[in-house]
Amino acid sequence: MPSHQLWLWLCLGLLTLFCQAFQIPLVDRLDPPASLHSPAPISAEAAGGKARLRPEGTSWSKSKGTNSTAVVWDRYSLAVGGGSQRIFVFAAEFHPWRLPVPSLWRDVLQRIKAAGFNTVDIYTHWGLIQSSPDPETISLTGVNDLDSFLTVAKEVGLFVIIRPGPYINAETTAGGMAPWTTRLDAILRTNDSAWQDAWKPYIHSIARVVRRHQLTYDASTGGYGGGSVILVQADNEYHSGPTQRAYMRTLVRSLKEWGVTVPITYNDPDRERNFVDLVDLYGLDSYPQRFDCSHPDRWVQLRTDYLDYHESTNPAQPFLVPEFQGGSYDPFGGPGYEACQVMTGADFSKVANHALIAQRATLLSIYVSGGVRALRLPAHENGTDGHLGPSQMVYGGTNWGGLAEPDVYTSYSYGAAITEARRLTAKYGEYKAQGHFLSSFPDIAMTEVQASGEGHCIIDVRQESTDGSRHSIPPAELWSTELLNPSTQSRFYIVRQHDNTSQRKLRYSLEVDTMGEKRVLGVVGQPGGPGEAGILIDGRDSRIIPVDQRIAPGLLLRFTTANVFFAGRIGDTLAVILYGGAEDTYQWALAATPEARITFEGLKRHGDDGAAAWQLTHALGEGGRSIEGTFRIAPESQRGSTFSTVRTKEGLDILLGIFSTESVARSYAPFVRYAVSQSTSTSDDQNSIFGLSSDRILVSGAYLVRNASYSSTNSELDTLHLFGSMDADQEPPIEVFTLPSVRHVLWNGQEVGWRDIDSVGGHLSLDVPGLSDAAKRCTPPNLAEGEWRYADSLPEASLSTDFDDSAWTRANKTRSSNPYWRDRKVQTQGQVLFASEYGYHGNTIVWRGTVDGRSLPSREVGFEIEVEGGKSFAFSVYFNSVWLGSAEGDREHAAATGRFVLPRRALKRDGANVITVVQDHMGLEMEYGALPIGFDDDDEREELEAVKLPRGILSYSFFDAAADAPRSSGNISTPKVEWKVAGNLDGEAGPDRVRTTFNEGGLYAERQGWHLPGFDDSGWTVRSPTAGLDKAGWIGFFRTEFSLDVPDGHDFSFAVVVPPHAPSKGGEEAREGGRAASEGNYRLQIFVNGWQMGKRISRLGPQTVFPVHSGVLDHHGRNTLGVSLWSLGERDEDRKLEDDIRIVVLQRATGESRDGYVLEAPTWRDLRAGSA
Repeated sequence: MPSHQLWLWLCLGLLTLFCQAFQIPLVDRLDPPASLHSPAPISAEAAGGKARLRPEGTSWSKSKGTNSTAVVWDRYSLAVGGGSQRIFVFAAEFHPWRLPVPSLWRDVLQRIKAAGFNTVDIYTHWGLIQSSPDPETISLTGVNDLDSFLTVAKEVGLFVIIRPGPYINAETTAGGMAPWTTRLDAILRTNDSAWQDAWKPYIHSIARVVRRHQLTYDASTGGYGGGSVILVQADNEYHSGPTQRAYMRTLVRSLKEWGVTVPITYNDPDRERNFVDLVDLYGLDSYPQRFDCSHPDRWVQLRTDYLDYHESTNPAQPFLVPEFQGGSYDPFGGPGYEACQVMTGADFSKVANHALIAQRATLLSIYVSGGVRALRLPAHENGTDGHLGPSQMVYGGTNWGGLAEPDVYTSYSYGAAITEARRLTAKYGEYKAQGHFLSSFPDIAMTEVQASGEGHCIIDVRQESTDGSRHSIPPAELWSTELLNPSTQSRFYIVRQHDNTSQRKLRYSLEVDTMGEKRVLGVVGQPGGPGEAGILIDGRDSRIIPVDQRIAPGLLLRFTTANVFFAGRIGDTLAVILYGGAEDTYQWALAATPEARITFEGLKRHGDDGAAAWQLTHALGEGGRSIEGTFRIAPESQRGSTFSTVRTKEGLDILLGIFSTESVARSYAPFVRYAVSQSTSTSDDQNSIFGLSSDRILVSGAYLVRNASYSSTNSELDTLHLFGSMDADQEPPIEVFTLPSVRHVLWNGQEVGWRDIDSVGGHLSLDVPGLSDAAKRCTPPNLAEGEWRYADSLPEASLSTDFDDSAWTRANKTRSSNPYWRDRKVQTQGQVLFASEYGYHGNTIVWRGTVDGRSLPSREVGFEIEVEGGKSFAFSVYFNSVWLGSAEGDREHAAATGRFVLPRRALKRDGANVITVVQDHMGLEMEYGALPIGFDDDDEREELEAVKLPRGILSYSFFDAAADAPRSSGNISTPKVEWKVAGNLDGEAGPDRVRTTFNEGGLYAERQGWHLPGFDDSGWTVRSPTAGLDKAGWIGFFRTEFSLDVPDGHDFSFAVVVPPHAPSKGGEEAREGGRAASEGNYRLQIFVNGWQMGKRISRLGPQTVFPVHSGVLDHHGRNTLGVSLWSLGERDEDRKLEDDIRIVVLQRATGESRDGYVLEAPTWRDLRAGSA
């Protein structure tokens, strides 16, 4: 080698060592070639020799730096067991900490599993877990009990994706980072050593739990162990740069060093290829519908280039969508979550999810929300997805306490499939249909796009007018995708309107490849002439047409234009359940494979179930080698179903069920667990991990079916155990298809009566009990008839200097590492008046400043103050015992300024005067939040982290009120003010380790514990919130108690409703998420048994209905309700509620929702008695 080349290689080597030593990347941003996305392959032998659906010549990849083959992947999908079985990951997002009752987690997980999801995706919340910089404060108990959650998830039968951050976004304060990190002298989420020292203990604690619960696999035995965690995400939605890449590299390496062997993933918020080479699996988030719930009927055109981006970015990996829109956030002043439910309803969920499946997505996680990023609002026309931030959220929960970031309010319902009160919506039924479909056809986990585009395979399209007439339109009006499984040659055709925002009613015919020949589907001779197109696309709709799908050895579902609910085994019976709506004629066909010995004989109807209404036909073909037919659902059958048996000479009978779409919404087909060994049962790898079989049962007519199992009582497998719920709209009996051997049926542990519906065997009608009479009569108490008590909650101002603030924190810092401290706008006499600097991070902050009256001039003095509390916040100012006034931020501004005149009658010339400032703390900003203050120097922009935007006093000054001279005039030299601050009791060392430091704020009532059960208010004034406060601009606290007695064996959801009240609907007292604004200008907080379960801004709304979870609320005992009322105006309506507070029922259902997890929240005696 020439000397100059040797010298060059030596220099490059030294440069590489230097960069590795200091974690400096050799490049800033990567657009890596495909070779960078190919982790170490493993052979078929290492995979146990059982890799299914894998073409010749491909290999599985495993996580970098590990030998684990429990979870592997290729370009198509994930697989378990070294490739033993492919997994289409269909995940539901759920934040356990937003449901602060661990005994309800199982209920929500069971609902997720019942909907056909096979995975749950969760964030963990660093801020809740570690209250202070001391690692000893890390607590993974109670609302943060990750070990318990993961144990229950596996028992329920769900894989888990864990996303611990440290940053999670999630519309939560500080994006889930510990709020005390805002004090770090470091740029967060970089390789700064102070930041690294902060997050490592937290991530290590999460990794220790993950290590016990991640999936493991022994290739030598083919056995699985551990738990069901299959993926762990590093950080969340970030951008790449030298310091950011060094941080991410350390984070990923630490997770692996601490024992995480499953793949590490990352979710990119934009199409920027961030960190592709640093993680095992890279994914792209997408929120195509965006977040304007004020126009719920307005849709956005879906993108068709996701796959192009994926294949140009990480083609050796499966297409991962870590977060896909399943709902929308709603801000203060928004239209309410009922509108969001419409905007991202069942129709959107169907069209949008199908569109992703059409682009080969096989890891799809549904999230209801997106991170709110005011500075990075990408637009579709600019080549991005139009999303704002953070899988399909299926249950949102509650922003109790100070969990929320400034843009969102208490409810985190997000228009999700399962509401905050755990009610099931129409969207839940759609997800359930999708989940059952995906689990029925494993071939969809491995496909190639044969063709996709306008009019692909479309033969004829007719548009139907309102008068029923039809006219031809171009095939290009439809968008069609053809997916081919290269191993089995099965196909999926996915069809929707090209303009997915269109609400036209179209009918089309489709040419498909099936068993080596072309067939045109949808030519059914509808009115208008023979051969007219007949497959219906009714507006915003989509359909997946499966072709040549193997549903049993030697047997294909050749095609169907109906929707498929599921295809699978019910014991020894093979079932195919199809469904659809009225006004459409559907085709179906079954066929034997060439090598199979199957001969069809015909179709036999089950009983007399209105056969004429279904218009079911069939015909044999090819000497009995196939059978096909049509059916049509008449309007009078839209809540029904019908069953037939397709018979074969060889004794293989196929149950053909035809359901209306409405019937499917009330139907479930869970995989069953056998309590005894059963040789006829089958189980694939995915189900065997959870102790389930691959057999199903079919239950129709129930509100919810949680799970099913078989046992033996008098003879083998003669007992069926079902656990589920019936609600007010469900009436017994319900129908079940089960094993013919069943002679005993238990529903929620109680034996119920049954009868055979027909002679087929195993088709039963169950006398499942509905709501009891006591449950129907159960109503909550009328709080207006009870006794409310009241006390003043602003002694800081009303008692002036006599108030003892000796225990308050002195706000006497003169330096801060917060970059905003250096801004010229901060003018506070050199004192740092940022609440987080003193350990107070949420809810309400109270400042108390003392000024010597002798330093104030004799003439009339004005006081100007600017406070920052987050968007939509407010503050009030008091001078001695006089309220000076209030000021408010808005949806765009996190800071506000007030100018007031100090009243001469209140001024103490010869002593101390007290200025009290009460401010809302709306939560800390997430990353990419608005920056209302900042520097002109662009070099410092990176340091202006949104999360560090202060909450507190930015500036104050005194001015000559008579001359109305501003502070800059220099007319008054600024008197010295000594400040103290109060927030939640003891700040980061708060005593309530169950409700955590996030639950309380700095109101006097909260510091004294008036919101806690057990406090003695017998000496208080009897007064209701409708009587209000003594005076405008003041703060008071109201308390009352009430009892509940919910009948055993029932699941109720209650809510606290504040005025103005929404109209009643459907016999219940309130709609979840009522959306009204008040005339009065006030703010209130709702405390139930010590938990802060609601915050209302009266003039903004929209929330008036505040669900309170069972477990926070005692359904069988005494409850304490506390309400803080803060008047912001001087009118009479600003100091009182315009109507009574109510307790209402949101859900009545049978079945017990809570398991045995005990979480005892402390009382006043536990937390305050010693200091009273």
